[in-house]
Amino acid sequence: NDTLFQTGGITGVSPTGLARLFDPSGINAVGNGIGHDILGALDGRWDQAVVLNDAYESDLDRFDRGTVRLPFTDLTEGPHTFSVRAWDAYNNPAVGSVDFVVVRGQLLRLDQLFLYPNPSTGPVTVSFSHNQDGRPLEVAVSLHAPDGRTLRTYEWDGIPQGNQTEVLTWDLNDAPQGPLTPGWYLVRLQAKSSLTGEKENLAERLVLIP
Repeated sequence: NDTLFQTGGITGVSPTGLARLFDPSGINAVGNGIGHDILGALDGRWDQAVVLNDAYESDLDRFDRGTVRLPFTDLTEGPHTFSVRAWDAYNNPAVGSVDFVVVRGQLLRLDQLFLYPNPSTGPVTVSFSHNQDGRPLEVAVSLHAPDGRTLRTYEWDGIPQGNQTEVLTWDLNDAPQGPLTPGWYLVRLQAKSSLTGEKENLAERLVLIP
């Protein structure tokens, strides 16, 4: 659904496949040459591929990069692969793929907690993947010392757009308590569905370096 998604993450039953294309010579988006269309395929079924020439949108004032999207409807639960094949202006092909897992229903499912960069020298971006696209969530993030003490907390409420949500960028060296010393810490995230009250938790180790 968006560029934050990482391969192997979870989606709902009707995700949108998205691919960013780049080549310094330009993108062949008009299908010049036999079989040189931009194609999107699900699970390696190239015999059922969709021509995406008309779906290609170049970046503003750029001939060498752009985006294609392919919406899917009512996919079966389980693992899938979305692939795109495109050609540059000299008709050289390239293929890119992303894996994803479809989860059906309203039940809250969390997949991964992402901390970037990690190890880090300062600001850390916290995001997580889930199956609650378009459904309101209440999210609490906390940072803990190795002995279990809570050092930082943050709360986020909103309606996620897509299946990976960036919660905050944390400058861990700028807080009333003072900067953190180098070492390892534990980041915990709890997400609560505002519709059902369900809760799920994730945790990930964060390493701070001088």
